[in-house]
Amino acid sequence: MGTTPVVALVSFVFAAMIFPAIHVVIVGVVSPSDGGKAASPAVSGQQRAPILAHATLPPSKAMPFVAIANDSRSLPLGSSREIQIVDLDSLSQTAQVDGKPNSMQVAPSKTQKDIDSQFKDEADLWKELKAARCARDWTPAVKHELANWSEKGFTLQDVRYYCAKRVFRLSFVNNEMRVARYGVDRKNIHRLICGHWLIYMAIQRAAAMGNPIPPFELNVQPGDAAFTTGRIQWKDAAPLLSNIKCGGASVSFPLTIHDQFGTGFGTMSMTMYKERYDTMLSWEEPPAMPPWLDKTPQAFFSSPRGSKLRGNRSALFELKSPALHVTEESTDIREMAAYQGNIYAYGHCGWSRRIHELAMMNTVVFMEHSACREYFHAMFEPDVDHVPVAEDFSDLPTKLESLKDLKKAEEMAAKWFEKGKELFSLACVLDYVDALLREYAKLQKFEPPYHPTWPQYFPNETHAFFTSNETELPKNTCEEPVMFKAKKSHKC
Repeated sequence: MGTTPVVALVSFVFAAMIFPAIHVVIVGVVSPSDGGKAASPAVSGQQRAPILAHATLPPSKAMPFVAIANDSRSLPLGSSREIQIVDLDSLSQTAQVDGKPNSMQVAPSKTQKDIDSQFKDEADLWKELKAARCARDWTPAVKHELANWSEKGFTLQDVRYYCAKRVFRLSFVNNEMRVARYGVDRKNIHRLICGHWLIYMAIQRAAAMGNPIPPFELNVQPGDAAFTTGRIQWKDAAPLLSNIKCGGASVSFPLTIHDQFGTGFGTMSMTMYKERYDTMLSWEEPPAMPPWLDKTPQAFFSSPRGSKLRGNRSALFELKSPALHVTEESTDIREMAAYQGNIYAYGHCGWSRRIHELAMMNTVVFMEHSACREYFHAMFEPDVDHVPVAEDFSDLPTKLESLKDLKKAEEMAAKWFEKGKELFSLACVLDYVDALLREYAKLQKFEPPYHPTWPQYFPNETHAFFTSNETELPKNTCEEPVMFKAKKSHKC
């Protein structure tokens, strides 16, 4: 041990002498010459040791404390990680490390001041968001999404089996979100960025309101593989958070709303969400948009750049009706709102994000039947809030007759719009995330383990974080379930 580290060690001991009630736990030695970073205890060969860094003593009030690494993975000699000083009196449990008991104590819950301080640049929006609550009860939607596991629940092994798929793992234990991945397709990372931000916001909001979300460990599939889940799934598989629920194990989660309320890169913020949400509300405000009765009396659908070949959309171009306007031209979304009716037709993966935009319009929605649905579909009632049509659109000409009953059609459009704009408010979206995570946690037949070797998530992590080597789990950690069917199926 060199001279400088010895000085640092003496400093810790000296502090303990001044405050006899304080017990210092040292893992590694702080070196002032290294900017306060820790030097590893002596190691030999390839041996590695956990490192702590940036240690600061607690306030002058004498209390027992322990240094806990924010990122306590094992590191080579000379590496460092930030730590925090924790009041032992407030510690509630002993951590598990990757599923095994560990003597290291865990950090306490954040205080209200800690939670609020991270949103200081958006203080007014954060205050408003904490107080806001969705008037809609998400219970029916949550029960529908998790119905497969309502009786038996699922085990940790069920969760781990998903290494057989390309998924992203998310752990929330000890008030930390930590992540890992099994060969996730990098082209959908923007959805992970969006989804993790929503989960983080729901967790922080719940904690700020004094009702913390319980620990959980889950899998996220950012692609559209939920469309084929039922064909390549194993018996009694654990829940898999996806954009849509499509039978089998998939659970619909708002992974793609960044297209409407964030950026194309998946980046989200309260400010950005409000700006885009208010913009979408303005579509229906006069004089920009006339009352429903003065809108074009047709049902509209556009499918540019070859997208008409997706799903059953091509059938729409074969139909003939004066009440139908179908085009291959690219159309501004605000122009769609100028029609009394609009058609929702899913793509080749069982869904289309256009439903997010249609939900913010005062229009009669003719919704194609699909076995695949997003979570909010359960909140809309067929023949009351929208008009259901056959999956091949064979009955659409007949269903278009509903536009002729102007009073009924106007009332349906108003109900759809009123419900849609509420469901897509940030408060409502976070209420769904909150309710889903709580119910998911109840169904876990295990105590979620702590994974200190997984990188910790903080908003807004970039594409580089989600694709870094640090998030990739070794291939030898994968154990395929016995009943896994590795056959090929339709690729989305």
